[in-house]
Amino acid sequence: MTTSSTRPRMIRAAARFISYSSVDAMSLRALAAAEQVPMGSVYHHFPGGRGELVSEAVRYVGDRILEHIHAADLNNISEPFSSLTERWRRIRDETGRAVSCPVVAAAASGQQEIRETAHAVFDAWAAAIAARLTQAGVDKSEAQEMGWAVIASWEGAVTLARAVGHTDPLDSVGRHLAATITAKLSTTGCSH
Repeated sequence: MTTSSTRPRMIRAAARFISYSSVDAMSLRALAAAEQVPMGSVYHHFPGGRGELVSEAVRYVGDRILEHIHAADLNNISEPFSSLTERWRRIRDETGRAVSCPVVAAAASGQQEIRETAHAVFDAWAAAIAARLTQAGVDKSEAQEMGWAVIASWEGAVTLARAVGHTDPLDSVGRHLAATITAKLSTTGCSH
């Protein structure tokens, strides 16, 4: 293990842990032990401690979802929902554990810095979705509303999927969102 790989590995591990459990349940010591990283190295890479690591993990997840949003093909708007559902299903099948969104978990944290990071990620997602829809011809204010509706619907579906232990909520919400977005794009006169 190189020093340069420690930081990103710890960020990914923290994101996974938060997905399986919660922000408040995450212990730096336990996470370091699981990843076989000395505590001194953890504090070297995250001098702000647990709060800094969790915030970085939330930003990491936020950036991965932003990549999906930016790469979404408006001609096949169901694909991002399908790929995220498949990822959730794969994690559940590989680990035997249903996961939730670490950004939602961070938004409920007792630590203000972590909550603010989650809020910034949600803002970025909503803005990115709205920008894509606006580029496709949707009115800006309506695109902003749709951005928030997509996030709220999807995060609710993720939470329900974890609660019930299967992907039916994700599949249903993904299909509904894709149909809604497709219908809206067809009314804009845009070829998307």
